[in-house]
Amino acid sequence: MSPRDAEKTAFRTPIGNFYYTVMPFGLKNAGATYQRTMTAMFHDMMHREIEDYVDDIVMNPLKCAFGVSAGKFLGFLVHQRGIDVDPARSSAIAIMKPPTTHKELKSFLGKLSYIRRFIPGLAAVTSTFAPLLKKRASFHWSTECQEAFEKVQNIMTKLPTVCAPISGKSLRLYLASNSQAIGALIAQENDNGVEQPICYVSRTLKDAESQYSRAERSCLALIYASQRLRHYFLAHKYEITAETPTAIKSQAIADLLAQFPGEDNSFITDEVPGEINEIFMAGLADSVWTLKFDGSSTATSAGAGIVLYKEGAEAVTKSFKFDFPCSNNAAEYEAYLAGLAIAYEMGIKHLRVIGDSNLVVCQARGEFSLKEPSLAPYRALAQTFEAKFSTFEIEHAQRNENRYADALATLGSQITFEGEEMNVTICKRIEPITESLKKEFEESSSDQEDWRAPIKAKLISPTVTADLKEIKDYTLISGDLYRRLPGGVLARCISLEEAKERLPESMRKLVEMEELPAFTANFSSWDTSGQT
Repeated sequence: MSPRDAEKTAFRTPIGNFYYTVMPFGLKNAGATYQRTMTAMFHDMMHREIEDYVDDIVMNPLKCAFGVSAGKFLGFLVHQRGIDVDPARSSAIAIMKPPTTHKELKSFLGKLSYIRRFIPGLAAVTSTFAPLLKKRASFHWSTECQEAFEKVQNIMTKLPTVCAPISGKSLRLYLASNSQAIGALIAQENDNGVEQPICYVSRTLKDAESQYSRAERSCLALIYASQRLRHYFLAHKYEITAETPTAIKSQAIADLLAQFPGEDNSFITDEVPGEINEIFMAGLADSVWTLKFDGSSTATSAGAGIVLYKEGAEAVTKSFKFDFPCSNNAAEYEAYLAGLAIAYEMGIKHLRVIGDSNLVVCQARGEFSLKEPSLAPYRALAQTFEAKFSTFEIEHAQRNENRYADALATLGSQITFEGEEMNVTICKRIEPITESLKKEFEESSSDQEDWRAPIKAKLISPTVTADLKEIKDYTLISGDLYRRLPGGVLARCISLEEAKERLPESMRKLVEMEELPAFTANFSSWDTSGQT
């Protein structure tokens, strides 16, 4: 303290009066004075080699290490490549014996919780233990629990190295879910282009969440990840696109997906509904697309067909009907312009056009001059569209090489319908309909052996006088056989197999009603025909 201020801190004790020679932390401005002093001392080293904090600094030389490239800190191994779990800690979990009590199970899960950011899909693996943690639940270590326990121990032997995010590089968030849990991984590519994990998060689904659809679970996983990893979201600009990876590019993603096996082959796409109503996947617009077109005109109607496709992707197919007078050349231009408009609307940049109209193709190339005034508006609009693509080429094809578009054009010109559009579904069959429907109308062998079959045949037969006594108590109602019991009650006749299924349930109910003796007496005459 300044000597002139030291006396102002004087205090009295039984053995004399004293004052501070250093500033005590009990004073209100002690913190600010301390911070100012530290800043003055380390101003040229701050934010580079050292950071100063307003607090007591006590350093134990036995616990300090300077100038090292790796070291243990709070149970983790910190090094230049990232952060690893302390091998002693992970190996202790890997050799643990299975829990035998609720306390041991909670202790085991507590050890896992401390290193949860290193474990892909932890909640999905430990969801098996959830029933054992409920109140007043008995501890029963099932086969499923043992398998989950061994799975966790196996994960402990290959825990990933997590890294700190590199400033200025984009982060990637991967989501995964199943009917028991949701999980997420935030990762980033290093300088070598290798994707490395930064943090894993996961949790089990609660109550109604387990009934969510796959899309709803994905949204829930995104919300949960944004809450748990909020500091990453706040520190970066981000955009959300739904994308299904075509290949697993890193071990970090493989580890996450391994804990969330897929339930079906459905997935979320960024399909854009609307006028095209077909496909528009992000990134496909930069690929080369092929457009095939054809127009058709007759004395009574006209139509057009276009096929727009990319190698390995779903095709966009359209058929148009023209309710206005149209020449054959005009129909070809209508098809050509419709295809160009759809390609431009989809954002396609590289287009290759194939058509069987020599006039349209040669005029687009500049090889033929325009002689028909009625085609001038079509040609002018076509030139406008052609200039909007980064690369554009057009070529002529024979009619037999353009069958798909030709069929769509013919379909549009021949059919008549009300309204602005009509959907037509074309189904592919690999066998005759006689073969596909045979099984539906085939009588099963079990029906031929049914004890009711002869009685049904006699009821349907026109010559029943000889067997009238046998069938007088039976009747057919909606194809089912009924027998009239004493008192006029109709009882449905059942097969022997159905009787065997219903008999135990009937006996159980009658036992509960304390009528077993009467029931036994009534069924004492049961025979193999299924009748009493």
